[in-house]
Amino acid sequence: EAEQAKFDRGLNSMHKWYSHPFTHVLLMTGALPQGHHLNSTPYMSRGWCYIEQQMATLVKNSQLLWYYSGYEGAKTYEQCNRQLRARAHRKRHPPLSPDQVETEMRERTKSGSLSFSYVADLEKVVDMYRRGFIDAFNGYRTLRRIDPGYPTTIFYGYLGWGPSEAADFASALHYAHAHCPMTDGPIEIELEGNHFGSSGIDALARVPCVAVSGLEKPGKTRVHEPPKFVLILDSREMLEVVETTVWTASEGQPSATASAFSSQ
Repeated sequence: EAEQAKFDRGLNSMHKWYSHPFTHVLLMTGALPQGHHLNSTPYMSRGWCYIEQQMATLVKNSQLLWYYSGYEGAKTYEQCNRQLRARAHRKRHPPLSPDQVETEMRERTKSGSLSFSYVADLEKVVDMYRRGFIDAFNGYRTLRRIDPGYPTTIFYGYLGWGPSEAADFASALHYAHAHCPMTDGPIEIELEGNHFGSSGIDALARVPCVAVSGLEKPGKTRVHEPPKFVLILDSREMLEVVETTVWTASEGQPSATASAFSSQ
């Protein structure tokens, strides 16, 4: 009973380890070993592994997310970091909203493309991801020990994201707007080097709690309240300093200013 109690406590806090920005997560994405094994399900088709990957891509420092499929015989930490994070960087996708993750997991479990040793675990991981998502963004400044009034940044730059990734990320930000109070201040999100296109940028700019900085033709971004996220995007054609003034809908007056260098 004592061991079961410890196991339950560990399971209940598991999302904190995977989603923490400064813990290493090694995704075992290499080919399965040869020979006969009791479980031959590939990593990406396992329910627990899927949710671990989703949690690890929320706010993880890019240096600390590793894909084993990138391993090429490294012997030192520096070599491992170079080999394993390069593959992770190329394959990293935007944070997904808990609703989107739940829908995908239920559909894949039903079709058989995602499996659990115990089907009841599906409900556990769905709840775990919801708690992990909220804690990751709502507590990001606290985890980084950033005092209110000082900036802090999540880097999603140069990941090759396009319009579809922008739409996924916009859905995640909508969820964060509804469920993450973030009373200790906004978070800057570095998105330079991606290619969202006009449709992707429009999807991101429509999120109520978002201010956008770095557009080629900066304009006023109307939000209904002080922003929770400031998205830093590219100016596609020139090096310039851009300013985006965030206006409150209630007063019609500038409430905050975000400045960034952006280049292409």
